[in-house]
This record gives sequence, structure tokens and C-alpha cells, in this order.
Amino acid sequence: MACVLTALTCMLLHIQPFFAAAQTDERLLYDNYIYYTISSAGEVIIQNARASIREAIIPDQIDGCPVTEIEGYAFKDCTYLTTVTLPDSLRRIGEFAFQNCTRLTELRIPDTVTEIGWGIVQGTPWISQQQTDFVLAGDGILLAYCGSDARVTVPDGVRTIAGFAFSGCDAIVEITLPETLLAIDAFAFDQCTALQQIELPHELKTIGEYAFHWCTSLRSAILPDSVTRLGNHAFSYCKSLETVKLSASMTQIANMTFHGCTELYEVTIPEGITTIGSFAFQDCTFIETILLPETLTKIDSGVFDGCTSLTYISIPNAACQICDDAATLSTADIHGMLVSTANTYAEKYCRTFYALDYLRGDFDENGIITIQDSFLVLVEYALRSVGKPTELTKVQQYTADYDNDGEITLKDSYQILLHYAKVSAGIIP
Repeated sequence: MACVLTALTCMLLHIQPFFAAAQTDERLLYDNYIYYTISSAGEVIIQNARASIREAIIPDQIDGCPVTEIEGYAFKDCTYLTTVTLPDSLRRIGEFAFQNCTRLTELRIPDTVTEIGWGIVQGTPWISQQQTDFVLAGDGILLAYCGSDARVTVPDGVRTIAGFAFSGCDAIVEITLPETLLAIDAFAFDQCTALQQIELPHELKTIGEYAFHWCTSLRSAILPDSVTRLGNHAFSYCKSLETVKLSASMTQIANMTFHGCTELYEVTIPEGITTIGSFAFQDCTFIETILLPETLTKIDSGVFDGCTSLTYISIPNAACQICDDAATLSTADIHGMLVSTANTYAEKYCRTFYALDYLRGDFDENGIITIQDSFLVLVEYALRSVGKPTELTKVQQYTADYDNDGEITLKDSYQILLHYAKVSAGIIP
């Protein structure tokens, strides 16, 4: 109750100036150097600082309200700033919060911090002064790796690998991650060009944007089923990546996730995926076959653009939304339901289409090809020859046109009969 009263008192004290600041786009001024706002929950968020600031000692509270967050870019380019002390009330530090603070040598991040954004200390001398390979901060956050080993074992207890933590570490060949790891943030292993092997732990939940971007030696990506989110460009330009297994807990494949993975040939896409984002597999020139799940409801623009080896793609969801562009599904043969968006797409862009729910040649729709089918198609051909064609359904038209040339001819009847003969002789199953 005391905490609630404190929060309410804090909000009442500051509600008038807070709304005035929101309306005029001004910040509340603190100590002539630091600007802040107060959230609806009565918590102080440090927004930015004057460029002339030299020392930032942030207290636990400002006028009775707890300081819980440093906003992204808050102290960016404060080139006179040398010392930062953060309070134990702090929970979050936003991306690039202290980037390019070129004189920053003293920084204390309390264990209460559970979330740290990308590159908060990029371009600061504080990083280069660390005397340990693993720079840890907050609650189990690996802020940076400063070692030079080819084989690296991340310490137990690390819960998050922060953005850019290993970025550009081009000597690393193999990384062992702890089972305590829950998150790999954006750009964490960006441009680790020698990295060949990494086993992702079983409790990992999120992989951020560009996390393994340009890891050009990485050959396999096996995501545990605990992973719920894979960010944009996560494995883009992994030019040696050959096999990918996605998590069963994922619901979408983000934009450009595997863009430019030119050696990728095997992709396992699980049931549960509902959306594939723009250019997700663009220029994956080795992929030959893609089996999409029934749960898929949307294929965005250019997903398989430039997949020059792709010859087979199945889309079992008849209502799947496919971006209306010739490059979306490359030039692959499309397998889907006869009455479906996949067939409509195939017809518009002159792709070869095969129905998953009907068999070409099975004119009587009994599930097998027999002499009866050949005879019925022959009758239809004869009627057309004398100008008395039957009004066929879309299914009948599809099943009768065995050679898929758009017409029903004597050749179709013959090939259906030949198919029956080969099945009877055991030549084809």
C-alpha cells in the first residue's frame, strides 16, 4: 500500500508539468544537464542530456519517483562525459545509450538491470579498459567479448548476449553457449566470419535482428523449439549455411532472415508458421524443394526471388495470401489445392501447377487411374471433335488434361491408359 501511495503522490506532484511537456514537446529539466519524463506508472525515464555534461550520477529517485529506465540514445555523443553512476532502481538501458561518449572511462551498471539495448558503449574507451575477456553487466548480461580465442565458452549464468557483444570477432571458430541463455540480441555475432559451429541452448527464446548476419563460415542453424522469435536478417549472408531447422514455437519467418544464403539447400519449416516475411529466402540459389505448412496464411513479397534452383513448392493452405508479384515464388512448379490462391497465382504467372487434392488422369475422381478414366477422356475428346463438348467442372478439366497443355486431346486419353498400364505392370507405384 505504501508503494502505491508513493506512486500516486509522485504522479499528482508531476501530472501538470508532465502533460505540459507532452503538449509542447519539452522535457522536464533535472539538475540543468539531464532531461526526463515520468511515466503513467510514476517512474522516471531519463530521456537525454546536454552535450556539455561531464559527470552523470543518477539517483534512485527524483522527487520521490523511482528512476527505472535510460532511454535509447540518451547520452549519445556526449563527448565530455567521463563518469556515469546508475542507481539500483534501474531496470532498462536503451540502445546506443552511451554510444560515442569518447571520454567515458567510469561506468557502473547495477545488477537490477535486466534489459540492455544494442551497442550501449560503442565508441567509448570504457570497453577497451576492461581487464576481462567477458564484460558482464546487469542481471546476467554479456555486454561484450574482449578476448581473442578461436574457441570460446560463454560463462554459466549468462542470460542475455547483448547486441554487438561478439560483432566483428573474426578469429572465433566455435562458441559454446550456457544452458542459462535466454536471449541473443541484435548484431550479437554479426560478421563473425570464421564461426563454423554454434549449438543453441534448449531454453533460448529470442534471436534478434542481424544476430548472425554475415557469419560466412557457419554451416548449420538448428533452432531449439524454445525459440519463439527470430529477427529480421538474423542469418542473412551466411554464405556457407547449408541446413536450417526452425523452431516449432515460431509463428513467423521475418523479413530477409536467410537472404543471400547461397549454399542453403535444406530448410525445415514447421507447422505453426503463419507468415513468411519479405525476401526471407531471396537468392538462396541452392534450394530445390520447399514444403510449406498448412498453417501458413501469408507469403510476402519476393520471398523466393532469385531461388534459381527451386523446382518444387507446396502450398497446402488453399486460402494462403501470396504477394501478387512474379518474383514471389520464383519459377518453381507449384503444388496446392485445385481451388486456391496458389492455382490462381500459377495461372497468372504461367507456372506449372499440380493439385494436391486431385490426380491428373483420375477423371471419375475415385482416387485411382483406370481404363475407365482413359475411356471417359476419349469420349470427351470425341464430343469436342464433333462440336458437342461437355461443360466440364474445374476438377474435370484438370483431371482430363493429363499433359497439362490446356487442352483435352487424344494424347491425354493415350497417356492415361499408358499410366494405368505402367501401374499394373509395377513399373510405377
